[in-house]
Amino acid sequence: MTRKISTWDIIIILSPLLVLIIYKFFNYLGIETICPYKLITNHNCPGCGITRAIICVLKGNFSQAINHNPLVVVVFPLLVYIWVKFILKCKN
Repeated sequence: MTRKISTWDIIIILSPLLVLIIYKFFNYLGIETICPYKLITNHNCPGCGITRAIICVLKGNFSQAINHNPLVVVVFPLLVYIWVKFILKCKN
C-alpha cells in the first residue's frame, strides 16, 4: 500500500534547506538569531543557540557549533535519525 505524500511531508523532508534559507535571510537583515524566544524576550533559554549550532554542524563548523550550544552533540544526531526514519517511512 502506497502512502500519499502530503504538504507536511514535503516540509519535513525539506526542513534542513528551509532552516538554512531562513538563517541566510535573517543574516541578510542583520538579525543574529532565528530563535523566537530570544527574539521576543531578549534572553537565552536552555535550548538557545541550538538552531545556530545545527546550522554550524551543517556547514562543518563543529567547534563553533559546540560553542553555541553543547547539546548539539545529542540533538543533531537525533534529528538526523528522525529525519531519515521519516523519509524511509514515506518511501514504503
